[in-house]
Amino acid sequence: RNDTFQRILNALQVARNFRPPPKPTPMPSPVPTENPTQGMPTTGFPTTLDPPTDPPTFTASPTTLQGRPPDEAVIAAEEKLSRSEARFAELVLRSEHPSGESWPSYLYTFRGFQSALGKMTSGVGPGEKNFFYVGDGYSSNSVEYGLVNIAAFVAQGVVQSIQVDACDENNW
Repeated sequence: RNDTFQRILNALQVARNFRPPPKPTPMPSPVPTENPTQGMPTTGFPTTLDPPTDPPTFTASPTTLQGRPPDEAVIAAEEKLSRSEARFAELVLRSEHPSGESWPSYLYTFRGFQSALGKMTSGVGPGEKNFFYVGDGYSSNSVEYGLVNIAAFVAQGVVQSIQVDACDENNW
């Protein structure tokens, strides 16, 4: 009996500390209450801007590469990725189990990722006209640009699909 009484007291304690949510903000009136007034101008004449002194300069961005990426860039990116396969699977290809634990994804694997990336850089299958950028193959930081692009793509994939092991479009 004492346990039951204690549970009731605990329940009352929660009820005693309950605070109702704040009242909602009232909706604005549908019609303005006063007519707008015309303010006094702060200057006697409009401000004019001087024309630019130099024309803007244009530089080629690293993603202006069109067509299939060079073999050197593809091979370098694949080598870097294959050296980190275990870490990639351990940290990225994880899904959230309904219990809240993080488990290895049963839909997404490193080999599947490698296969899809290979298709998107080779021009076979869905990558016939649209290629995945993995670097230009000749600049000093080409591999890093490619890996950053891969990381951005995979991060989007984790948020959209991998963390919930979904293969269909999510409509949240």
